[in-house]
Amino acid sequence: MRQCYAKSFCLFLLLCFFFLTEIKSQSNESSQVAVGSVVLTGSANPSGPFRFEGSDFVLNGVLRDGNVHASGCCFSNGNSISLGSQFIGELSIMPGAAQVNGVSYSQLYYEGSMSFTTQITVIPFTTAINHAFIVIPFNFSATLKGCTTNPFINGCTQGYVFDKKFTGKGTATLRLKNPNRNMNGNRKIYQFDKVTYSFDNLTVD
Repeated sequence: MRQCYAKSFCLFLLLCFFFLTEIKSQSNESSQVAVGSVVLTGSANPSGPFRFEGSDFVLNGVLRDGNVHASGCCFSNGNSISLGSQFIGELSIMPGAAQVNGVSYSQLYYEGSMSFTTQITVIPFTTAINHAFIVIPFNFSATLKGCTTNPFINGCTQGYVFDKKFTGKGTATLRLKNPNRNMNGNRKIYQFDKVTYSFDNLTVD
């Protein structure tokens, strides 16, 4: 009887091992590591290119008319500031050249949203007169679908080329400028110049 229980227990452990191995294998197959870059410039309405590249895709486009928290004017040393930003829909995520599953497209339209989040930080006091830099971590999430025709007019009539979810993190670098060397007492008056999101890792499902 004890041998029977021992064999049954060993069989149970073996089945659990194969089950967990299969789950891990499927998880690895459904996710892939990619690289990405986003740079936004312009004081009042920042915009700029994005690029995401994985084993079976390269996506290019332009971000604009989003909610860039640090955009505009005016900021002073000691003010709290966020380096986060959000972009949603056709007016914010603009089309661009792409390659998906070995097929090249001169232009793909994108449906979806992108979100960069950071902690609130404080603009430092600096001896530099014309600019200040802030460097902090960010988290990223996005859902994107690609279509060869404009899906916001008649829908994606030819079907979506891809449908992907992105998660990642990295380092956000904000450059503030003080072009006129404006001062308010001992505080410098800054406005937005550029934010760069440099990815440390990016996972795609």
